[in-house]
Amino acid sequence: MDSSRVVPSGFHFAAPYLQEGDKCKWVKTRRRCRVRAVNYFLIDFESVSFHPEGPENARAVGLSGQYNALPELSLSVPYNPFKVDIFQAAWTVLMLFRDYGGLDDFKAFFKTFCSPRPEERPTAVEALAAFESFVSAMKPRERKYLVWDKTESFHPRIISRSLVRICPLLCRLL
Repeated sequence: MDSSRVVPSGFHFAAPYLQEGDKCKWVKTRRRCRVRAVNYFLIDFESVSFHPEGPENARAVGLSGQYNALPELSLSVPYNPFKVDIFQAAWTVLMLFRDYGGLDDFKAFFKTFCSPRPEERPTAVEALAAFESFVSAMKPRERKYLVWDKTESFHPRIISRSLVRICPLLCRLL
């Protein structure tokens, strides 16, 4: 999460309750629900690698990332790490959404990126185009979702457009 709107003064990396650069001042925060358009990011530095040959021809070996049960992951047989990234990003989104009701359309959309066959997964460019098409096909009233936390017993709340703002950021990481 980009915390700059929630904690505008910044915070010290070793003492997150104190202001950045000043270990004597407490952090001044804003309530998350009062701050609009906070950006969320998925970053998995564990699996970062450089491939000058481009995403189509890239090959890697190893078992890394958040979800290590993909069939193509191998210590000896090369696989396309970009196809693994698509799966892992979509899988992570699905794990984030699992405790919330009212997101069935989004869940179904992201499941399409989790094919066990890498050749059936889109490229990052195709994934972003598919997501933009998915969202633009929605009517404005469909962009207001009744979303609720299944783990809590209070009444569901309306989230208007915030989910639609989060998901394009997630797709940019694909």
